[in-house]
Amino acid sequence: MTASCRIPVIAFGEFGAAAAKRIVEASDLASLDPYRAVTNNKGVLNAIDAVCLATANDWRAVEAAAHAHACRHGRYGSLTTWRLDDQAAALLGDIEVPIPVGTVGGATSAHPVAQVALKILGTTTAA
Repeated sequence: MTASCRIPVIAFGEFGAAAAKRIVEASDLASLDPYRAVTNNKGVLNAIDAVCLATANDWRAVEAAAHAHACRHGRYGSLTTWRLDDQAAALLGDIEVPIPVGTVGGATSAHPVAQVALKILGTTTAA
């Protein structure tokens, strides 16, 4: 799965430019330091795991796939990158992580709370 976002710097309020710059610096550090990348990825996976749990998917499989993906270049790296656009007016974010999940079969089909979660998400396919 890949996703991108664009956040206007003004969305950060009075700290806009400084906050955006710090996010980019933290992203740059995570690209260089595997220990910072681990901390970054843990935060990312906290959110992904919550959706996996709500939809009765195997969060452990998702975590294993994500950590393996983070090592795909021979050393552990961040699953996300952040940068400023050319005018420094927007923060641009990207994430790439394999997400082995399903919407049919197993607990996902049998568990009524998982069915409600999928309905709330508006999800009809694993894609």
